[in-house]
Amino acid sequence: MMSGNHNGKSSSTGKALIIASLALVVMALVVTGGVLLAKYIRTGGNPVNDVHAHTFYFTSDMLKPVNEDAAYTLNENVTSISFELRNRGDDLRFADTDIEYNVTVEQSGTSATLSAAAGTLAKNQKSDSTVTLSGLESGKTYVVTAVGTAGYSQTLKATFTVARAETGVFMNLDKSDPTESFFILTVWTRGSITGDAVIAYPNGLIPDNTDVAMRTWQTNAAQGTDAVSFKDYGNSSYTYRFFLDTGAVFADVAIEDFAVTVGGEAAVAKAVVD
Repeated sequence: MMSGNHNGKSSSTGKALIIASLALVVMALVVTGGVLLAKYIRTGGNPVNDVHAHTFYFTSDMLKPVNEDAAYTLNENVTSISFELRNRGDDLRFADTDIEYNVTVEQSGTSATLSAAAGTLAKNQKSDSTVTLSGLESGKTYVVTAVGTAGYSQTLKATFTVARAETGVFMNLDKSDPTESFFILTVWTRGSITGDAVIAYPNGLIPDNTDVAMRTWQTNAAQGTDAVSFKDYGNSSYTYRFFLDTGAVFADVAIEDFAVTVGGEAAVAKAVVD
């Protein structure tokens, strides 16, 4: 009897020790896990320990990420171009941290300048910065790069090319009159060319003498001179109307039948007036 009671007590004691040991292990895991969890929940200055991912946007209306094409050809007269740098994906999504940006330009010219080479886009709100590249020159190319940084980094880029200024004298013959009774000759200059316009026109045409510039021009004459329309200013244009004379054939008249000079420089025929 004594022996049987002793064995039952030892079994109960052993179970109690096992349970107590398990409880200690569980408590240790809870404490350790709590420390680890606190470590990764903490949002201190070290971003390595920050589980929360920042919302980051750095976009532009003209510049694009470097793996996308953003190339623009500007009119020959353009001397500046403006673009926006933005901290948003759209009007409802903003970066939740301030974005510092820097802008640089590589140029084939020497005179271009940026209105803002650096700045900050404020967090948690629509924050756009307008940057102007000025001092552009005809025929030159400018590569603009903007880098936005807020822990993350994004690079945007665009190439702007200003068309080369065209210089010279040009002419175009408009034969759109549905009655096939008259023609419009347009003469224009590009650049600083000035002087008398001398226009040689073919037989079978009657100059419009109601036009002051053509008042003394004669029918079937070899040429007429306009000493007024291009006298003082470059980049000018003027139109001359000719009527079809009796017996002449409308379809036979072509731009090649005209010879035009302004200031002694010969005109080049063009299909359209530009």
